[in-house]
Amino acid sequence: MIRRCELQRGLDLVHRSGVHTDLETLLRPTGAGGRPRRLRVDVFPAALLSTVAKKLNLCLTNVHKVLTTDLARSSQVQLGVREHGQLLTIRQVRYLLEAIEKKLAYTHSRVPDLSDADRAERHAALQNIMDKLLAATIPAHLAPARPVRRRRQRDQVRRPRRTPPPRPHHRPHRRRDRGCRARRR
Repeated sequence: MIRRCELQRGLDLVHRSGVHTDLETLLRPTGAGGRPRRLRVDVFPAALLSTVAKKLNLCLTNVHKVLTTDLARSSQVQLGVREHGQLLTIRQVRYLLEAIEKKLAYTHSRVPDLSDADRAERHAALQNIMDKLLAATIPAHLAPARPVRRRRQRDQVRRPRRTPPPRPHHRPHRRRDRGCRARRR
C-alpha cells in the first residue's frame, strides 16, 4: 500500500519542475483536439517515482498495479484513476507512454528517417525534461550548482598523471622448514 503523502510528494516534485506542462504542450501543441486522456500527464511521472520507490523493477504493469491496487480508493478517485467505479486499464497507461515516446524518440533505431536538426531538437527536449526533474529534487536552501567553466586552450592539453609506484604484493607469513626435519618424498 502506498500512502497518500508518498504519492503527493511525487506530484509536488512534478509540479515544482513544470514537466507536466512541457509534456502536455508536447502532446497537444494547440491545446485542443483529441479525446481527453484518462491518465493525467502529472500523475504518470509521480506514479513512476512511486513505483521505483516501492517495487523492484520499473515496468508498466507495476506502474498500473501501483495506480490501481496500491493506492487508496479516495486517492484513485482524486487522481482520476477510478471514475464511476471503473479503474484505469493497462492499455491507457501504455498509451500515454507511447505518445510521449513517439514525440521524444530521437535514436536512429526508433526514427531512422528523422533529420539531424529534428533529432538534436528532440534530444534537447528530453534532456530538458530530465534536467527539470533533477533540479526540482534539490532543496531550496541549497545554492544551485555553478555552471562549469569552459577550459581554455592551454588547459586542454593535460599533462599525464603521475601514477604511484605499484605496491608489492603482500603475502601472508608462511612457516618455513628450518632444516630440523628432513623432507620425505
